[in-house]
Amino acid sequence: MRSRGSSLIGAAVLSAALGAMPAHAQTSAPPGAQAPTPQDLNKIQQQIQAGQEQQAQLKAKADALDKEIADLQASAVKAAGQVQDTESQVTQLEDTLAALSDEEKEKTAALERERGKLTRAVLAMQRLSTQPPEALLFSTQAPIDAARTQRLLSLITPALDARARALQSDLNELTEMRQEMAQRRDQLAAAVSKLAGENSKLSSLINRKAAVQRSTLAESAAAQSKLDKLAGQAKNLQ
Repeated sequence: MRSRGSSLIGAAVLSAALGAMPAHAQTSAPPGAQAPTPQDLNKIQQQIQAGQEQQAQLKAKADALDKEIADLQASAVKAAGQVQDTESQVTQLEDTLAALSDEEKEKTAALERERGKLTRAVLAMQRLSTQPPEALLFSTQAPIDAARTQRLLSLITPALDARARALQSDLNELTEMRQEMAQRRDQLAAAVSKLAGENSKLSSLINRKAAVQRSTLAESAAAQSKLDKLAGQAKNLQ
């Protein structure tokens, strides 16, 4: 009787244990779910490595673009400074040309006056030289005064001629200087136009590089977000 009772008790315990096993299995793994495998974790780790490499390349590209943009901006600033300096030189040359033009007009007017004086003096000397001596007897001017006039004219004429020649020489120098400065001004104006064109190209290039940099940074941010998600998945699998 004692042996039979013990057997009944053992059977009841075994039955209870077997009945509890399915309930425990349902709480640890839902029906139809697959347990993660080492292959899944390895695949995610490979994706993370590839993403890190891509992220490094994007960062290097963004850094290179940043340096290129900085160099281009420095070149643009330098070009703008050159444009301003050249424009200042053009303005100074234009002011100088205006002053030379005024001086040239004054020299021309003075030269015309001196030439007029010289012409009148030469004509007066010619009249005196061609006048016969007996004509002095019927002249209202005393012979001594006529002689003095001729003597004075003979002294004044070379002086007038020298002044006219000096004025002509000054005028020639002014004209030559004005022409050289006008040529220099035209060259500087062409240089300003060329520098302005180069500066415009630099600005356009900077804008294009900046657009590429923004796109690269956006791509880098997206890649970093993907890396963060992969890292979270790998952590869950581990």
